[in-house]
Amino acid sequence: MNAFRITLPHRDAMPKLLEWCDEAAVVHWNQESAELPDWETAVRRMAESGCLSKVNHPSADQRAGRLDFIRKKAAPNCGGLDMQLSREARLVAGLTLLTVPTIMYGGITLLGILTKGTAGLAPGGLTLDETQWALFRAGHAHAGVWVVLSLVIQVLLDAATLPAGLKWLARISAPVAAVGIAGGFFGIAFVQAFRWLLYFGAASLAVAVVLTGIGLVRRPSGNP
Repeated sequence: MNAFRITLPHRDAMPKLLEWCDEAAVVHWNQESAELPDWETAVRRMAESGCLSKVNHPSADQRAGRLDFIRKKAAPNCGGLDMQLSREARLVAGLTLLTVPTIMYGGITLLGILTKGTAGLAPGGLTLDETQWALFRAGHAHAGVWVVLSLVIQVLLDAATLPAGLKWLARISAPVAAVGIAGGFFGIAFVQAFRWLLYFGAASLAVAVVLTGIGLVRRPSGNP
């Protein structure tokens, strides 16, 4: 019976693998012949008997205890785009998408106001001065832009190197920023006190983009 011997990096480099890698697994392999197994056989054996190894910055698959990344990286994509989102990204992105109909309703209402009821849903008896119209337009535009940015941030955070708590903070802050900034503009049109909601939304946006940017910069360059 033969056992494969894998040459490991120099012992001085071994501690750095905890920082360099975000996914790692090992499997104990014995067989009768000394012939190396083909890739598909190795992947199947790793999926059946492999054990995850410790890394300091685990990926979403690694944290979830899945070995899916082995098959995912082994199989070519044939020119297609295989997007693997973490459960956290799917959850926040899904909830964010559910808010889009409210933005659509706001757009229809704004259209009704601008056309004096000839199109859209114009609120009865609502009269706006020039400043209020400008604030309404700003609120609607910011809602759409920041919702799109929030969805992009969910994807980018899956590739960022951050503690789990800070990732959640960035994930939640992104859609909160869209609500706060848009709501602040709409509110200021009638009550000046709503400016604090606008400031809160801006602060949330800063938290989301700064944390995401730091996490992407911190990701080891050797990782895909």
